[in-house]
Amino acid sequence: MRLHRLAMTAFGPFAGTEVVDFDELGAGGLFLLHGPTGAGKTSVLDAVCYALYGQLPGSRSAGRPRLRSDHAAADVEPRVRLELTVGGRRLEVTRTPEWSRPKKRGTGTTTAPASTHVRELVGGQWLAVTTRGDEAAQLLLDLLGMGHEQFTKVVLLPQGDFAAFLRADAEARRTLLSRLFAIDRWTGVEAVLGEQRRRLAGDVDAARQHTRTLLARAGEAFAGLPDTDEVTEPAEVDLKASRQVAALLDRAAALHRAAQVEHDVRAEQAGSAHLVLDHARAVAARQVRHRDLTVRLRGLDEAAAAHDHAVRRIALARRASPLAGLVEALTHATQRVDGADRATRAARAALGEVAGDLDEVRARALLVAHRSELGSLADAAAREVDLTATLVRIQALRTELAAATDRGAAARQAREAAGTELTRARATQQAAAVAAADLQPATAARTAAVQVAQHVVELGAVEQAVVVLEQARVVAVDADQRARERQLLLWEQRVADIAAELATALRPGEPCSVCGSCTHPSIATIGAGHVGRDDVAAATAAADAARAQREAADRDLAGALARRAQLLALTDGADPATAQRDLADADARWTTATAAARIAEAEALAVHAATAAVQLADDELAGSADAAAAAAAALVELTATSDAVAADLDRLRGEDADVAARRARLSHEVGLLDHLVDTLAARRAADEALADQRARLQTSCGECGFEDVGPAVAALLPADDLAQLERGVAAHERERGDLVARLADPDLAGVGGLADPDLDSLATQVLAADRELARAAGSQTLAAEGVRRLTRLVREVTAHEDVTAPLLERFDRIDGLTACVTGTGGDNTLRMRLSAYVLAARLEQVAAAASERLSTMSGGRYALVHSDERVKGGGRSGLGLRVVDAWTGAERDTCTLSGGESFVASLALALGLADVVQAESGGTAIETLFVDEGFGTLDEDTLDEVMTTLDGLRDGGRVVGLVSHVLDLRSRIPTQLEVRKTRTGSTLVHRAAG
Repeated sequence: MRLHRLAMTAFGPFAGTEVVDFDELGAGGLFLLHGPTGAGKTSVLDAVCYALYGQLPGSRSAGRPRLRSDHAAADVEPRVRLELTVGGRRLEVTRTPEWSRPKKRGTGTTTAPASTHVRELVGGQWLAVTTRGDEAAQLLLDLLGMGHEQFTKVVLLPQGDFAAFLRADAEARRTLLSRLFAIDRWTGVEAVLGEQRRRLAGDVDAARQHTRTLLARAGEAFAGLPDTDEVTEPAEVDLKASRQVAALLDRAAALHRAAQVEHDVRAEQAGSAHLVLDHARAVAARQVRHRDLTVRLRGLDEAAAAHDHAVRRIALARRASPLAGLVEALTHATQRVDGADRATRAARAALGEVAGDLDEVRARALLVAHRSELGSLADAAAREVDLTATLVRIQALRTELAAATDRGAAARQAREAAGTELTRARATQQAAAVAAADLQPATAARTAAVQVAQHVVELGAVEQAVVVLEQARVVAVDADQRARERQLLLWEQRVADIAAELATALRPGEPCSVCGSCTHPSIATIGAGHVGRDDVAAATAAADAARAQREAADRDLAGALARRAQLLALTDGADPATAQRDLADADARWTTATAAARIAEAEALAVHAATAAVQLADDELAGSADAAAAAAAALVELTATSDAVAADLDRLRGEDADVAARRARLSHEVGLLDHLVDTLAARRAADEALADQRARLQTSCGECGFEDVGPAVAALLPADDLAQLERGVAAHERERGDLVARLADPDLAGVGGLADPDLDSLATQVLAADRELARAAGSQTLAAEGVRRLTRLVREVTAHEDVTAPLLERFDRIDGLTACVTGTGGDNTLRMRLSAYVLAARLEQVAAAASERLSTMSGGRYALVHSDERVKGGGRSGLGLRVVDAWTGAERDTCTLSGGESFVASLALALGLADVVQAESGGTAIETLFVDEGFGTLDEDTLDEVMTTLDGLRDGGRVVGLVSHVLDLRSRIPTQLEVRKTRTGSTLVHRAAG
């Protein structure tokens, strides 16, 4: 992979378009990338990585990094374009990140999506390959042979990362190496074995749990048997548990037989107790009936006085019943008077001090006065609303006046800026228009050069095709001649052998199909080389096919010769080198003219926009002046009007807060006064109705035989009460007659003098017998159920043991293998995973490759070796690195290296890792390499040795770029790319050798 050209627009710290010509920088094989801190040195490497992979290196790719330059104009599209040669193909990759651009219509911004374009240089022309991001990523991955993580470690050598890798522990080294080397197959083995072990462990646990469940169920079944409290659950699970369950089954069967015998005995005892109790209950029931009837009859006799009083009360109620309607009317009249009195008090309380001692007449007069004043306040409320609106309008006019003044000031500033921009755009447009005048001739020359270059390329292909077609024609002619000769030969043999073929059809006594004779004295026979009809037909078909191929070869050759003659005329003798040179010249001329035309077009738009901005500013100045004058005049007029209206309203609202409050108060009092007048009138009418009703009731009492209203009212009974009282008298008389008749029943004769049977004692005996029977029945049922459950469990346990045995055997085998592969088993003394073992081999290769350069850079003193010694504390091992000091002959930890020695070792490690990863990726040639910071830690001699090693990297045409602040490198490396930073963004400066 070789980089040719990088163009960055509005990317990172670069506001404009900055171009890096790697062909020019790499002419000497080594160049220096330098600049102040924060200028954008790393952004150049970021742009290369982003063009190839669509993301930044390392931790800078986390989240959604902001790629567009904050220094660029709002409408400038961020873009990175990289030209490179990889896999023998010249490609151009252009990527645009997602960014917020101004809307084409209206104000605000909209999100422009990310885009990718890949082109390939074929025959001097850039041809589109793809515009899809996924296709571009796959194409570049296939050609480069390495992913983003590998690229950032192999092509962009970040020294800080490798210094950390040099001192890291085994697990951290494993993390980086697993991203750089393909170990999916080995991690897949670990994962598959781990998954099998987890699945089998789950199956084994489930089997053991099922065994525990079966044993627990057997224990529960046995524990539920009568007369046993034994605990049967084992301390540990025994997967061969069928013998335990069978033993429990035998003991349960014995308990079941004993329970059956006891049940039969208890059933006979319970039957006898029930017969005795039933007879005693029948005698006790007749005694209870006799006593109950006697008590009830005695109670009725004792209630005779109450019965007579009820008879008299019914007679009084029937005499007073005609007065019921008048009494009810009097009650209603009294209730109306009470209600009217409550309503009057409530109306006075609602009015408060206004009500005072108003009677009905004075209340009506005050109501009329309030309604009159409300009419006079209707217009004042509307005027008060208008005053509020006027005050709001005055404030709005003051705001408009201030805004118009501010707009005028802003318009004057915008007018000055637009005038300056108009002058600049006109000057730039005129200069660009002169250069753009050459666009049409340049386009025609470029088109002609492209056609000639295409014809030259096609001519070379046609020349080769003519040679191939001539050879193919010779082959086709030879094949046609051989096929025709074979066809004639077979036909001659066929004619010669036809008699023998006809002889096969002759039969004795039958005539010959040729001569007609029935005798056949000498019959021809078929020899070993006989040629049949099918052989001749096959030879004929082969001859026809050969002739068709010969004719096709003739046509193809004739077409190629005609096209060669046509192309010779079109190219006019130009060779490929001349055609490419002419095309490059024409393309450069066209590019220059096109750029000038685009600038002229853009500046024309800028002139138009600036002219419109000047006119807009002038219009704004005039409009703001008119708006300010109108607002000032209206403000004076409205202020005078509002002062007059405010004075008049102060007089009308009196002591209230405003006219609306006064109207609300008077309206509320009018409603309350109106209600008070109604309640006073209702009270007067209720008093008159009550007096009239009392007079009518007094007259009717005398007519019914009552001296006064009081006794008459006391004698009244509600209809329901009267009916209930009458029903009670009738029921008393019926019940007494029924009791007398039932006591005369012969079934109750003589039971009154018998002693009461001891039912409680007999019932206790029955309950005891029933309990014993129930207990025996329960024991029998539990025993039978226990036997059935244990019988089923014996079958289940036996079947479970048969299924579990092969599972345990397989789990033991997979468990041991998994422990070995994952480094957790006793046989794996280094506690190395299988994937770590594979990575250890890669790390050993990396250490060997790194040591070749480390030995040179350290003057033959240091080398790196891979170590698989055990880690203290039982940690994982196998990915250790040690440094060998040739001066002492001892190995020591990499952490003992000094700062400069660590840099040298890290650089050697990075270069060694790059070599191994390159070989792992299929040998993809890395012709452009970048080495990041760290040179400042080196002394003069070590720096010379490092530079010698880096200079050796240029073998085979490789280009190496060093990123450093070290001043001494600027004198050592003449070819430089300097990054300069300013307040408006960073720029690039190329410095060539000499």
